Amino acid sequence: MAEEEQPYEGQGEGAGDYPADGDAWEVGDGPEDVANEEGEEDFEAGMRVAAQDFEAQDVDRDNKLDFDEFCAMVRQREEGDFTDEELRERFDALDADGSGKVDMHEYLRFSLREALQRSSTRVMDLFRQWDEDNSGSVDKKEFRRAIMALGFDFFDDVSEIDKVFEEVRAPSHTRLHARNHTRIHAHTRDGERALVGVG
Repeated sequence: MAEEEQPYEGQGEGAGDYPADGDAWEVGDGPEDVANEEGEEDFEAGMRVAAQDFEAQDVDRDNKLDFDEFCAMVRQREEGDFTDEELRERFDALDADGSGKVDMHEYLRFSLREALQRSSTRVMDLFRQWDEDNSGSVDKKEFRRAIMALGFDFFDDVSEIDKVFEEVRAPSHTRLHARNHTRIHAHTRDGERALVGVG
């Protein structure tokens, strides 16, 4: 029996099924250029920076980051010295399919997780913003438009965005619901979830 779809808190039947406290992620310190006075990063700004970083380092314009491109991006974004071994470990954790490149959907999934962890934005607030038709859930087109509006609009193949949608929606549903936020966990080759999962 398929699980019954329910809207997010404050919308339609089942309102209140998702406690507000259960839908917030812990807040971390964001980069200075997008952080507020409390050290919380603006979700949208964080996503735009992530998109710009990817686009700037994807020198061959294949919408994937090879190891050298990934290393250049990390060294540009983060302070400190990193060994090749440390960078290889991080790269391999993001390269969930083991293709030798971080595909756009792998990077997008990571960027969503990272921006949410660093932000004071609650998942419920994002769902309300992305739910253009006020149905209580987010369909694939709404999700695609939201991601593209966050700066991930520099590539032609929207199927990369759709892959993330398919990964985070419940298998029996055609739309995203607020409770699906925990499905942003990635299944990486080595089972590592800390680098690429939400939770």
